[in-house]
Amino acid sequence: MEQHALCLQEIAETENAPDKKEALYTNMKELLFEAMEKAASIATQVPFYQPRSTAFPSLKEMLLRQDKGKIYNKRITLKEFARLYELIGKYGHALSFYTKISQMSETDSKDPEILLKMARNYVKQQDFRNSLLFFNLIEASCSRLADDNRKLYFEAYLEGALYALEQDNIKEAKSRFKRTVRFCSRRKMISEVDDEEWSYDIHIQTSRDAEANGLKLFDLLEKTCGLKVSLNDYQTTEELKYDGIYEGIGDIMEQSCLIIFIFDDDSLRKGDLRYYINMAVELNIESSLGTGIISICLGGLNAPVEIKSFPVFLQPQHLDFSEKMKNENSQWLRDFFWKTTEQPFPPSVPNETDKTDSD
Repeated sequence: MEQHALCLQEIAETENAPDKKEALYTNMKELLFEAMEKAASIATQVPFYQPRSTAFPSLKEMLLRQDKGKIYNKRITLKEFARLYELIGKYGHALSFYTKISQMSETDSKDPEILLKMARNYVKQQDFRNSLLFFNLIEASCSRLADDNRKLYFEAYLEGALYALEQDNIKEAKSRFKRTVRFCSRRKMISEVDDEEWSYDIHIQTSRDAEANGLKLFDLLEKTCGLKVSLNDYQTTEELKYDGIYEGIGDIMEQSCLIIFIFDDDSLRKGDLRYYINMAVELNIESSLGTGIISICLGGLNAPVEIKSFPVFLQPQHLDFSEKMKNENSQWLRDFFWKTTEQPFPPSVPNETDKTDSD
């Protein structure tokens, strides 16, 4: 591919017709970008892979020459420079080019596509505060683009929470975890992810046999993540107690953003949680709050058939979140929360009030 591009370069340099010359350079440029994208893709999958490529210096030289010419659009050249540096992981360099574009005019400063690219590069740099600022600007200017990039939002909040936790910035970590769990619901539109509508962030339901695992998870989510959590029919963050088990659980489930079921061999064999599963699925379908559901299956067991359409998190052994295992706990939270995003969304409904660039 790179050899093909270099052959086109040789032909272009001897071509006298401006239109043909420009077409040859354009084809050459796309071939070099494609070569770099493939190399970047391999690099993310193969540890210690160091591609030996002439694509980067060739593209850089070409873009510098293009930047001096008058026939090329300045904005296009800046975008291509940004794309070039993104491909080699130089996200700060890429941001500098996107910043230049945003400063070209008032329209460019509000361009949702440019804002999104800047937000993505800030995430790559672990500058979560700035990335979330740009996400808020995108949401305000083009909610459809925000909804289309829901998982990028989620990544910024989750990775931002874990990074703050790593830095012992507990207040910021808890604030970001609070927002992270909102993306675990079945609400597809970001504008619908409202902090005030759920009384609980998470409800954990276990059988009596798996209760010890539930308590460990309760402590991690409440104490470490700062979430408002309830466990079974008697243990809640506010220490509420209900006289009627079924009525109390129903109320809590309906007011929770996410319901977690923990299954072990005994609970699956006895079918202890079947009543609660049916209740949760029914609430999931009928409730306007769009409560999410996920199963944690201990020992790599399969989830009950009634709940298999919802995400299943396979846990090889019993849960253990020792304070001495901070890195392991963070990785567990990362894997778990990403799994929760695999909720079966309801069919999309067109949003007539959606803001677009043409508004």
